[in-house]
Amino acid sequence: MGMFRSKKGSSGTGEEEVYWIPKMIFTIAVASLTFFIIKAFIATTVNVGGLESALLTNLPQFSKDGFSKFDDKTGRVYPGVVDEPRFTTARMERIFKMKKPLIIGRFVLNQTAMDYMQNRQQVKVACAEPRVACTDSERYRIWQPIAQVRGKGEGGKTPYSEVRYATLANGKGVVVETVFIASN
Repeated sequence: MGMFRSKKGSSGTGEEEVYWIPKMIFTIAVASLTFFIIKAFIATTVNVGGLESALLTNLPQFSKDGFSKFDDKTGRVYPGVVDEPRFTTARMERIFKMKKPLIIGRFVLNQTAMDYMQNRQQVKVACAEPRVACTDSERYRIWQPIAQVRGKGEGGKTPYSEVRYATLANGKGVVVETVFIASN
């Protein structure tokens, strides 16, 4: 009882004794929010497949070894200008030298509708599929059905696609469709 006595000697509940309830609720709220904020900043899994595929899409378009037009005299690469004889699977496999890749890509060169109507012929390129270049064609054929059904979990594959408009070295418009498949 001596704890609740004021200096004047009267007993009872004063203002300071009633405020412990909101103080306790506030303390519990701050502690739990701090816990959840710290937990939110700790990343357990990071999915970098989308970012990695965007970077790998740029590689053959900005590299002198890629399929973009390359001027030997100046050493300049013309990104956005596709040199069709350089658009081959063999060239892509040389650029993306990986023993057992966790991400594979397929580049498809389509002529734009306007140029197709004007031209109505397809230029033949020396590769397995005309106007298609793969980083690893065998592995792409195995992974594609799994990626199409969006297989998740152990052994799952996730596709990341991108479409870019470009021109051929002869000035005709093309669409470069790129699909990278990442192993989950």
